[in-house]
Amino acid sequence: MSSCISQSKLIRYFKVSVQQHGSADTVSLFHWHVEDQGINHVYIKPRTPQLNGKVERSHRSDQEEFYQLLSYTDDVDLNKKLIEWENFYNFTRPHSAFGGRTPYEILREKLQ
Repeated sequence: MSSCISQSKLIRYFKVSVQQHGSADTVSLFHWHVEDQGINHVYIKPRTPQLNGKVERSHRSDQEEFYQLLSYTDDVDLNKKLIEWENFYNFTRPHSAFGGRTPYEILREKLQ
């Protein structure tokens, strides 16, 4: 399933800000990419997961519900499974933080 909502509309609506830490080269490339997309990039201190709770929680769900159960044959197979997981996570999987609704259902509700 795919969405007809444009990336630029999402950015304008949610006034997105991205927090990140990492190597200087990676951060610099990422910084300019997101800035070009109109996203405010905020740096956080290394080794401070408490400053990035939503991402850490997402990583935990990915680990427990996807990576621990994963078997794949090659990079093409892995990429296919990652796309399937992302679609399931956003369009099908109920989220307790959203009262059992999916992120896509919340997004559609907010954009109407």
